[in-house]
Amino acid sequence: MNYKIEAVKLLIQNGAIVSNNYEKLNKLAGDNKEMIDSVTPVHQIILPADRQKKHLSQLVEVYENAYGEGWIGKNKYLEGTLQNVTEHHLLEIDGKPAAALDMNRDRIISIAVHPDFQGKNLGVKLFREAANSKPNAWISIGVTAYGMLSTVLNENLDYNLVEDKNKIEKLYRKISGVDENYVVNTTVVSDPTISEVFSKKGIEKIKFIATHRPGSIHDERYQQLVFQNKLTD
Repeated sequence: MNYKIEAVKLLIQNGAIVSNNYEKLNKLAGDNKEMIDSVTPVHQIILPADRQKKHLSQLVEVYENAYGEGWIGKNKYLEGTLQNVTEHHLLEIDGKPAAALDMNRDRIISIAVHPDFQGKNLGVKLFREAANSKPNAWISIGVTAYGMLSTVLNENLDYNLVEDKNKIEKLYRKISGVDENYVVNTTVVSDPTISEVFSKKGIEKIKFIATHRPGSIHDERYQQLVFQNKLTD
């Protein structure tokens, strides 16, 4: 089956959705030149309200279908999560929302592929889009989210496990909405399935340092592994 994948990067500025794709959004804005962002007029245009609403509905559609009952819900997403999102990445296939990713500065806080479009390596493409946008992009993944662990460790990506407590806390301190709740607790986790996922990338490992941040929405039973694109000091 032939299909067209289009990547749309949307930034959040002062509560409005903008984009650095001037040429595409210039068509969307039409003659409403006042919508051009006065700070960087050559690069960014504030989307018209109806386009902002459409893009948000597309993101919600992806997350609702991908996470099902496990999702926090539309209201909590729009009124809570969205307040700390600095950019969205949306993949469309033949004009339909297929996969989405949200970022809070360098951190990937949400990533999902619509069930109708799974099996097309869109998760890998999203991680690549995030890395292209933010070279130090990072994500925390639940230790039992084996599918996502397999995706982030794809041979075509360069995300690596971060196990240093100080470094992980430093990553949290750089994002919005954390304040003083950046401290993490660490636990040694041993799981044959995780080891198998790592071995597919040529990494033989039995024990892993998982983390939990007391200030997060998850309870202490939810342990996560942290990965960062192209580890830096």
